[in-house]
Amino acid sequence: MDVKQYHHGQLRAALIEAGLHLLNEGGVAGVDLRKVARMAGVSHAAPYRHFPDKRALIAAIAEQGFVHLTTAMRAALVGIDAADGKAQFRALGHAYVDFALANPALMREMFSGLTVDRADYPSLYSASKESFGLLKDVIARTFGEPVEQRTVIAFSAIHGLALLLLENQIPVGDSLTVAGLVDGNIRTLITGFSSVGD
Repeated sequence: MDVKQYHHGQLRAALIEAGLHLLNEGGVAGVDLRKVARMAGVSHAAPYRHFPDKRALIAAIAEQGFVHLTTAMRAALVGIDAADGKAQFRALGHAYVDFALANPALMREMFSGLTVDRADYPSLYSASKESFGLLKDVIARTFGEPVEQRTVIAFSAIHGLALLLLENQIPVGDSLTVAGLVDGNIRTLITGFSSVGD
């Protein structure tokens, strides 16, 4: 990876890109401001203009992850009739799991809560709520009240499936596919929503 070619004023983006590369290579333990500076081709002091410490860089990486997740989820809705809420719900589930599987290290860090407390970084906190809000909007339009409870249940099921797949805890193969698991999960949620709140 070469992030040394960046335009003037784009150092922050180059540092985030380098940090994400290190995260993908060795997890959060492998992210180091000096290594990031070296990858970006700048002095060891340069990253501190944008990030006072490693936690701030990790927060920025996680924020970018949430932005990309929400973008992927919005893209999944393109071309689906807004009146077909169940199809939108299914598309969001697939987009979420696909993003997780394509970005395992990033996804783990986005949701770990061990390195960074989202509440300490307002822009990260805001970005982290966007994908949840998108899911909530579709559930509200499609299934109605209790919206909050249904959204939490749906998020728990979809996120839980994504994490189990990331950790190779489900034996995916010819008879058990990721797409099939997501569809089954969504069908179960749709059926179960009829009894939520009873």
